[in-house]
Amino acid sequence: MSKVLARSWPGCRPSGEAVFFAMRIGRIFYGNGLRFPQFQGTMCAMGDTTQPSPLAKRLETGIEEIDAQHRYLFATLILLEKAIREGNGKAQVATTIGNLEKYANRHFADEEALFDRVQYPDAASHRAIHVEFMKYVGRLKETKNWDDTDLIALSRSLDVWLTEHILKVDMTYVAFIKADGGKRGEGPG
Repeated sequence: MSKVLARSWPGCRPSGEAVFFAMRIGRIFYGNGLRFPQFQGTMCAMGDTTQPSPLAKRLETGIEEIDAQHRYLFATLILLEKAIREGNGKAQVATTIGNLEKYANRHFADEEALFDRVQYPDAASHRAIHVEFMKYVGRLKETKNWDDTDLIALSRSLDVWLTEHILKVDMTYVAFIKADGGKRGEGPG
């Protein structure tokens, strides 16, 4: 497992601030009831019917559809973290990886469609990062023997990757859209 976790992910080099942010203040807190139509019923299948509250302000793109998907991806990771704390991490990890694969694919497709609408000039490099992440998730799916240390490392590394990706990569296209004012396409929302 350590070889899989040790591989670096393009576009995301965790800074001390981002690691602190992801581990301490950037955590999503739970509210009541799931209200993401594109993911209807999934949280119930995962054994939890709660909805994450809004993202920490620094993680908000201002594009509600994208922010809702980010909240869901973080909620998926929180369910793994919760299962690890309760001693059920090994039972939850396959479900978590499967959900990450399914919903990251959906999220990436939605982001990439947005790139096309606004003619985002750095779309190819952003797409390449998405492809690398999905390859990483594919390698995770192949891992069968998870020990507690691997599970904790997986949970933390995915959390840090997602936080870094939003802060350093996604915010670049958000800045482009805001600067362009959506003139080349539909823009935010």
